[in-house]
Amino acid sequence: MDLIRDAGIAVVKGNCEACLAERLDECGCGFEGGTACDLLSQQWYAYTDTHLTDESRNWMGSLPELIDITIGDRLWHNSGVIGMPANDGTPRVWYLVLTPTKDGVSISHHALNYDHAAAARMRAEPLPAGYAHCLETGLWPSLDVLPGQEKAATGGALQEHDVSWSASALMPAS
Repeated sequence: MDLIRDAGIAVVKGNCEACLAERLDECGCGFEGGTACDLLSQQWYAYTDTHLTDESRNWMGSLPELIDITIGDRLWHNSGVIGMPANDGTPRVWYLVLTPTKDGVSISHHALNYDHAAAARMRAEPLPAGYAHCLETGLWPSLDVLPGQEKAATGGALQEHDVSWSASALMPAS
């Protein structure tokens, strides 16, 4: 978190950041009670809650809930969660870069490799073993909240790619 904050990277406040900033009892993920995702989130959230400084909570609380970028017409793109691999069987997380073009915007999806071997250190902490396994293998510890199509895609390695959005294609016909 310090590296992201110190680098000045634009970050949107999600439900976890909002809940941690406000010192709430749960992450606000909305998992159905008793599911594997619910039980796992209770464990990591409690651990994270006890390890945050007031400075970190204040930073999380000050994050915007939305970042507007105007390039030609309107565009919304969700890059997904950066903190968890994509459940594609590779120990990578993903980010995107928006680049203005003459006709609109280019969206480049990039994989970010991390020191997945260091995830073994998590096993020494009171955290669910499934998260260390997830960071090491790129496969999620539970799929119980995913739609069938996403469950079926488990382990299929994603590829870096670009998407171009033309402002004229997004404009309503006159």
